[in-house]
Amino acid sequence: MVVEYKDIPQWYFLRWYMGLMYGGKYQIKETYGKLYCYQLHIERTDGAYLHLFYRNPSEKGSGWYTLRLETRPEYYEQFTDELEEIRRQTSGVYFVSCDIAYDITISLDNVFVGSKDMRRELNLYKGTRYFGEAHQRKQDGYCRVYDKQLELWERHRIQTDGELTRIEIVYKPESRIPLTDIINHPPTQNRQYFASIIEDWTVLPAKQVERVRNWQIGENTYTRYIRETIKQLLADRSIDFDQLASEQWEAMLAKPCAALLGKETVLRDSISMK
Repeated sequence: MVVEYKDIPQWYFLRWYMGLMYGGKYQIKETYGKLYCYQLHIERTDGAYLHLFYRNPSEKGSGWYTLRLETRPEYYEQFTDELEEIRRQTSGVYFVSCDIAYDITISLDNVFVGSKDMRRELNLYKGTRYFGEAHQRKQDGYCRVYDKQLELWERHRIQTDGELTRIEIVYKPESRIPLTDIINHPPTQNRQYFASIIEDWTVLPAKQVERVRNWQIGENTYTRYIRETIKQLLADRSIDFDQLASEQWEAMLAKPCAALLGKETVLRDSISMK
């Protein structure tokens, strides 16, 4: 989840940054890139981390610059005190982007996902399907579909019962949204992807099975007419991304927003929305 704090004074940022450096509480490593003057990786002993970016060179000489933070949503809670200090200085906190994950308790082979934008290429790497090139990773609509059960075991040695497939889609609105209002802007990803669960391939005609398989792995995307035929064939078991996201959106945002905005702010906004 990526957020931005606007108008942080440079003198204050440097003081805050030096406090972190010499406080001995975190492991801090400077990273390097062309987009920001300051790039830091801040990590706790328990593995929670923040990627921090400050002062984009396009922000010319005002002395007040944007601070961007990026981490897993649940990690923001681990930095509540530090975020509270920054929040007191900012003119506003804005939502930039996040990855929306949809978990399906069925094997990867039985989950079909197709992009509605045929310019978005499907690439396969070690069994994972990527919709988009590596340099598009941060762009709205970038998607990957993979075996989550296998990833949990290979990366964390966590063993789960049953199959588990994950569809991850980047949600990045065209413009920054005040974090106090982001709850009113859930993702709308049905416009980007069509997905369906295929539990029994034998009920499909052999010719259509071949077409679905080919489209599923990117070997052939076919004509618009054939693609629409496949969508109609799989419509009964389609995945409604918009409904799933809207049902969970408020719960997903509650804890990270409380850490980023302060619990009193989030509570006040939640009451006003009811």
